[in-house]
Amino acid sequence: MGTATWDIEVTAPTRDFDRVEAAKAMRAIWLPGEVYALQGLPSGRWETSSLDRVDEALGLVGLLAGGKGVYTTINPLRRGFARGDKNGFNNGDFERRVWFFVDVDSTRPKGSNATDAEHAAALEKAAAIVEYTVGKGWPAPLMIDSGNGGHLYYRVDLPNDKLSQQLLSAVLRAWKARFDDAGATVDRSVHDVKRIARLPGTWSRKGPASPDRPHRRTRLLAVPDVEILSVDLLKAEIEISAPMTIVPPPPSPNGWEIKVRQPGAGGYANAALEDEVRKLLATTDGRNAQLYEAALKLGGYVASGELPELEVVGRLAEAGRTIGLGTDGDPHEVERAIANGMEVGKGRPKVAPAPKNGESSMNGAVSANGKVAEEPALPARIVDIIGDVELRKVSWLWPGLIPKNKLTTIAGAGGLGKSFVCCDLAARVSTGGEIPGGGGECFEVGNVLIINCEDDPEDTTGPRLFEAGADMRRIGILKSVALNQFTLAEVGLMRRAVAEMGSVSLIIIDPATAFVGKGVDDHKNAQLQGLLAPLRIAAWELGAAIVLVTHINKSGGNNVEAATRIVGGVAWVNAVRSAIIFAKDPDDPSRRLMLPTKSNNGPEKKGLVYRVVPTDALAVIEWEGETDTTPDDAIARTKKPGPKPAMTDDQVEGVFRRLFEGRTEVASKEAVAFCKEHGVSYEVARDARKRLGIGAKQRSEGWVWIAPYGFLASTPPS
Repeated sequence: MGTATWDIEVTAPTRDFDRVEAAKAMRAIWLPGEVYALQGLPSGRWETSSLDRVDEALGLVGLLAGGKGVYTTINPLRRGFARGDKNGFNNGDFERRVWFFVDVDSTRPKGSNATDAEHAAALEKAAAIVEYTVGKGWPAPLMIDSGNGGHLYYRVDLPNDKLSQQLLSAVLRAWKARFDDAGATVDRSVHDVKRIARLPGTWSRKGPASPDRPHRRTRLLAVPDVEILSVDLLKAEIEISAPMTIVPPPPSPNGWEIKVRQPGAGGYANAALEDEVRKLLATTDGRNAQLYEAALKLGGYVASGELPELEVVGRLAEAGRTIGLGTDGDPHEVERAIANGMEVGKGRPKVAPAPKNGESSMNGAVSANGKVAEEPALPARIVDIIGDVELRKVSWLWPGLIPKNKLTTIAGAGGLGKSFVCCDLAARVSTGGEIPGGGGECFEVGNVLIINCEDDPEDTTGPRLFEAGADMRRIGILKSVALNQFTLAEVGLMRRAVAEMGSVSLIIIDPATAFVGKGVDDHKNAQLQGLLAPLRIAAWELGAAIVLVTHINKSGGNNVEAATRIVGGVAWVNAVRSAIIFAKDPDDPSRRLMLPTKSNNGPEKKGLVYRVVPTDALAVIEWEGETDTTPDDAIARTKKPGPKPAMTDDQVEGVFRRLFEGRTEVASKEAVAFCKEHGVSYEVARDARKRLGIGAKQRSEGWVWIAPYGFLASTPPS
């Protein structure tokens, strides 16, 4: 296999670029007959060109040079793409993927250029990845010195679809886990089809130039003969075990058996768990030994049945990772310390002490042996001096909209696609997808827990997530046997669910009002504040963003604030750190608006525009940019449709019979369009499908609706 190689040359910073090197790069990266975009950053100016117009393209590079550098799209724009008046290009402007792009970056201060040592470490890591992949039968990649690290281009031939993005995202995550070290890291967020990369021959300027952190020209290092990388080789890279394996309890006939303790049970043991977690988080020396000791002590309560093992393991694992265990070359340090300590501790069953001299304890907690347990004594100090508290910035799941470690309420009328948006958000978090309105920034990859009592996972939530391109292995849905017992007050049950998944970045509770529990009136602020207080603490301790989905009421007028329209008490707004209102676009009822109405931890942020677009299975969310519309304006101006005669169940059934006339299967897209044409809305059709037993299944050509046995032969409605 022939390979052309060039030496790296570093020269003094200038606005000029190497025309010969840039032309070589275009011929190496661009395909004949395809159109690509060239973009300058941070200006954002961009133009299109192609291989048959190289001289013109080089002229454009000269115009765009300056700032941080000049970039090219990795993949070609779709045939017939016209620059026109477009402000930019999006994922829909690309038909296929021709490169699997890997960005190996040096570890260095943010916003700075790499030192020579940091630069060399990243290039060495990129070379190690090439050696690893070639050894596994991969074709050699195009290799580029990006100025601060290394870029690898593996030639692929993949469609522009969610499955391709999911596959490449999974490989990048696997490689990040395999190759990252203190000197260099694999960027796991560069999997979107519209990704741009620095054009060789132009300058890399991440920050001010200095003798030890200079600007460098991007250079081609190796251009091998092109070979297509197979999908099978890509798939082989994602067979990586989870960082922590938790063995589930024995299944009951209807799912996992969940033992619910009586109110107050195990109060002493629970306090012991909290105490061990607090001690572990305060540990600076001997962290591994402290984790082992905590597992040993709590293992006795696990053996006696006073603490659930999954909850203990999950809490200790979170605390262990928080203090930095498992990050110094031994990824299984946390699991091993917990497992070893738990094994010894479970051999010494421990029961909470009974009250002395027949006296009751402060809280009357009942232990596993039926005796009343004593609450352990409080520490010597129960007040933190604020001057001793380590201050930190708020971290965000979705910058400006959804903070980590806190509660967020999203509210809107029915039919606006709130649940679709939640599925879209879950999918993007699970794959590290692009943040809507985020200027190309991507979500940090994480697990997601969905607690939903309205939509079936098999035919609604699951297909929605699949259509949105989710990594289905990273999303958990609370089983129905647990849903029957879950309330917002059952923080322990939620902790157990998180422990089963290892950790989560996002928890979606939809609708939150369905889980307030008996005896709680969510219209009473004091009751709701009390209910949500433990949930706020859990969000902080679990490190998760918790999103509470609810509705807005129909009452109000032009002078009523949008936030006061949220169903229930004002605590749904007051007790959370962020609140978001969903509404129809007053100027275009086919569009939907997602509008922040409260953000205690960040600057004011504009709302976003989206559409719910039908697909073969259900629908997906398409984001269309920002809006200046305020929540109050949207709610006040939303036009209420006039009364519309509702179709009877028999009339709807008649529409379905005409749809299936002479056939048992109908393409989902055709069925949705047919129903809409005959006056059956998406929501009515969805309910009717459930009532009539009409199923849905994915075929090779897409999703289809399936008439139940005997449906067409049965007596039609009169």
